[in-house]
Amino acid sequence: MIKILLSSNEREALFRAVQFVYRNGESVFGDRQHHDSLLDELDDGGIWNPCFLKIPRDDTQREMVLYCIKRGIDRGLGRHDLMNVEDRFLYVDARRDEPKTFSRWPFLTTGPYYGPQWQEKRLKIIERDSYQCSDCGISRKSHQEKYGQDLHVHHIKPKSECDSFEEANQPDNLETLCFDCHQRREYEKGEWL
Repeated sequence: MIKILLSSNEREALFRAVQFVYRNGESVFGDRQHHDSLLDELDDGGIWNPCFLKIPRDDTQREMVLYCIKRGIDRGLGRHDLMNVEDRFLYVDARRDEPKTFSRWPFLTTGPYYGPQWQEKRLKIIERDSYQCSDCGISRKSHQEKYGQDLHVHHIKPKSECDSFEEANQPDNLETLCFDCHQRREYEKGEWL
């Protein structure tokens, strides 16, 4: 399974590109089942929330997604957003056979290191916040079922604005958030993840 994070704009642009190919009968991939399943996965009723796009590691499905991206770029359907999706898709796809060095998908961050004993601190914050999102209240178990990952621990004051990891990782600067609430917070600050 290839799994990539799509921003709101990227999700909408890819939906429009797949829809364009579908409506114009350009499919070179046999029946329309692949298009239908991709459209179903991307369509959220026009709300365009960020999401993870999951594509089976099947050559037909992979080629169909790349074809739709390229046709969308050619037609100017969110060109910049589709180019970003294509870059991430190819990056993840190229690494699909590499051995995994982590047990779950990492959250996209500006840097891979959060300071000493980060995992222990992170788990204490999730426990302190009763194993649920501080904003919407989704439980840890429901979050894992919905997103395939653990709850996030958010730095209220960004790490980049702190003088040290010690300052950044103080309990009063950390809070538990779900994927959607974390995305919303970062987007509001203008620091899209």
